[in-house]
Amino acid sequence: MKKNVIILAIECLRPKNLSMFGYGKETDKHLKELSGECLLFTNYFSVSNATMPSISSIFSGKYPPEIGMVHQIPYVTQEDIEKLKKNKFWLPIYLRNLGYETISLDNIGLWLKRGFNVLPEAKESKIKEFIRRSFIRKILLIMPSWLYSFGKKIIKTRASPTFPPSEKIIDSAIEKIEKADKPFFMYMRLEDTHFPFLSLKKQRGKRNNEAEKILERIESQTQKEYVKKRFDDAGLYNMEDIRERYDSGLINTDKEIGRFVRFMKKKGIWKNTILVILGDHGENFDEHGVYFSRSGIYDTSIHTLLMLHVPGVKAKKIEGFAQNVDIAPTILNYLGEKTKIKLSGFSLKPLIKKGAGKRNKIFAYDCFSNETSCVRTKKEKLILSKNPKCYLCKANHHKGKEYYKIEKDNEEKNNLYKPGNKLEKFLEVKNG
Repeated sequence: MKKNVIILAIECLRPKNLSMFGYGKETDKHLKELSGECLLFTNYFSVSNATMPSISSIFSGKYPPEIGMVHQIPYVTQEDIEKLKKNKFWLPIYLRNLGYETISLDNIGLWLKRGFNVLPEAKESKIKEFIRRSFIRKILLIMPSWLYSFGKKIIKTRASPTFPPSEKIIDSAIEKIEKADKPFFMYMRLEDTHFPFLSLKKQRGKRNNEAEKILERIESQTQKEYVKKRFDDAGLYNMEDIRERYDSGLINTDKEIGRFVRFMKKKGIWKNTILVILGDHGENFDEHGVYFSRSGIYDTSIHTLLMLHVPGVKAKKIEGFAQNVDIAPTILNYLGEKTKIKLSGFSLKPLIKKGAGKRNKIFAYDCFSNETSCVRTKKEKLILSKNPKCYLCKANHHKGKEYYKIEKDNEEKNNLYKPGNKLEKFLEVKNG
């Protein structure tokens, strides 16, 4: 009997806010319990700091530049889309051709819907509306902050999109599984952790107004305007309140994942289901001078969570590197399948079985700027940025060339770059 496959992505997931990774607050009660039945990858890095390129790399098994998906909505170009169309491997299509019922619960649609038999209840007009709203959000982001609050009320939208609560997504997942009459592949994305946390109940700030001091520290006028809008969207003006709001989103997401797993066990499909739980990327609150976005490719933006449940495979913690592009090859390997199309990712099965995989470094791309990428090993990290200007706040989050001794400087604060760095050759090859 074919195994079911589920990919469950969590928006903006920061491992540093999980007790499994040493956080002092338990935001992950159910995930932590589940880790006793799963493979927990402590060095999982997204290939991108943005959702659309990240998920596209999961489905294609390739890095953003290889498939053309190097920008986040609404900054995707027509050239990006045309190159993406030429990509030969797409996991949902591959599994559908194997006879799987393919189910997507992600309402983003667009090119991510390819290969799915079942989609959220959204007609083509809704997708066009999504694109239109993305364009409007782009306009809102360039408005001065004093006009932004008024503008979003008039056109009834904001720079930050609204997402369905995790509870609704899990309800829909349970409903679809109840109706499934053959092996299925399901993809879903839980977004309670996406700033400004609009799917959660509103929370009143309890502490002093810190926003003015933060704005005083920001040198870029355009970034200052952007951060003002982000505070306005959240309705919170203190970093501690915002972090607590994020933690609330984590706790709610964790609870819903626990409910979903209990359902699968009760339904009797847990023992025949490959479950992948991952973060699509990380998040910055105020790290590296980046506020309330995942811009930049410091570890806060790309280091995230990967948990993998494979029937018959014992739980363990794995410290070897893993990336988005490795997900599809790993799934195919455990299904006993092998595509003839060359993928950039590696199956994680050798790493899981023997503790030694093919990956000794990771690559990632800043999809909120042009030509910014990094290569990272366990000890070192190099970031190269030819055009570091951020699409969102128009500030520069990178400094051209940056080199960090990760072992001694895991917060990436001390740039030790010198010309001729040995890691540059890897990025030159990877970026063509």
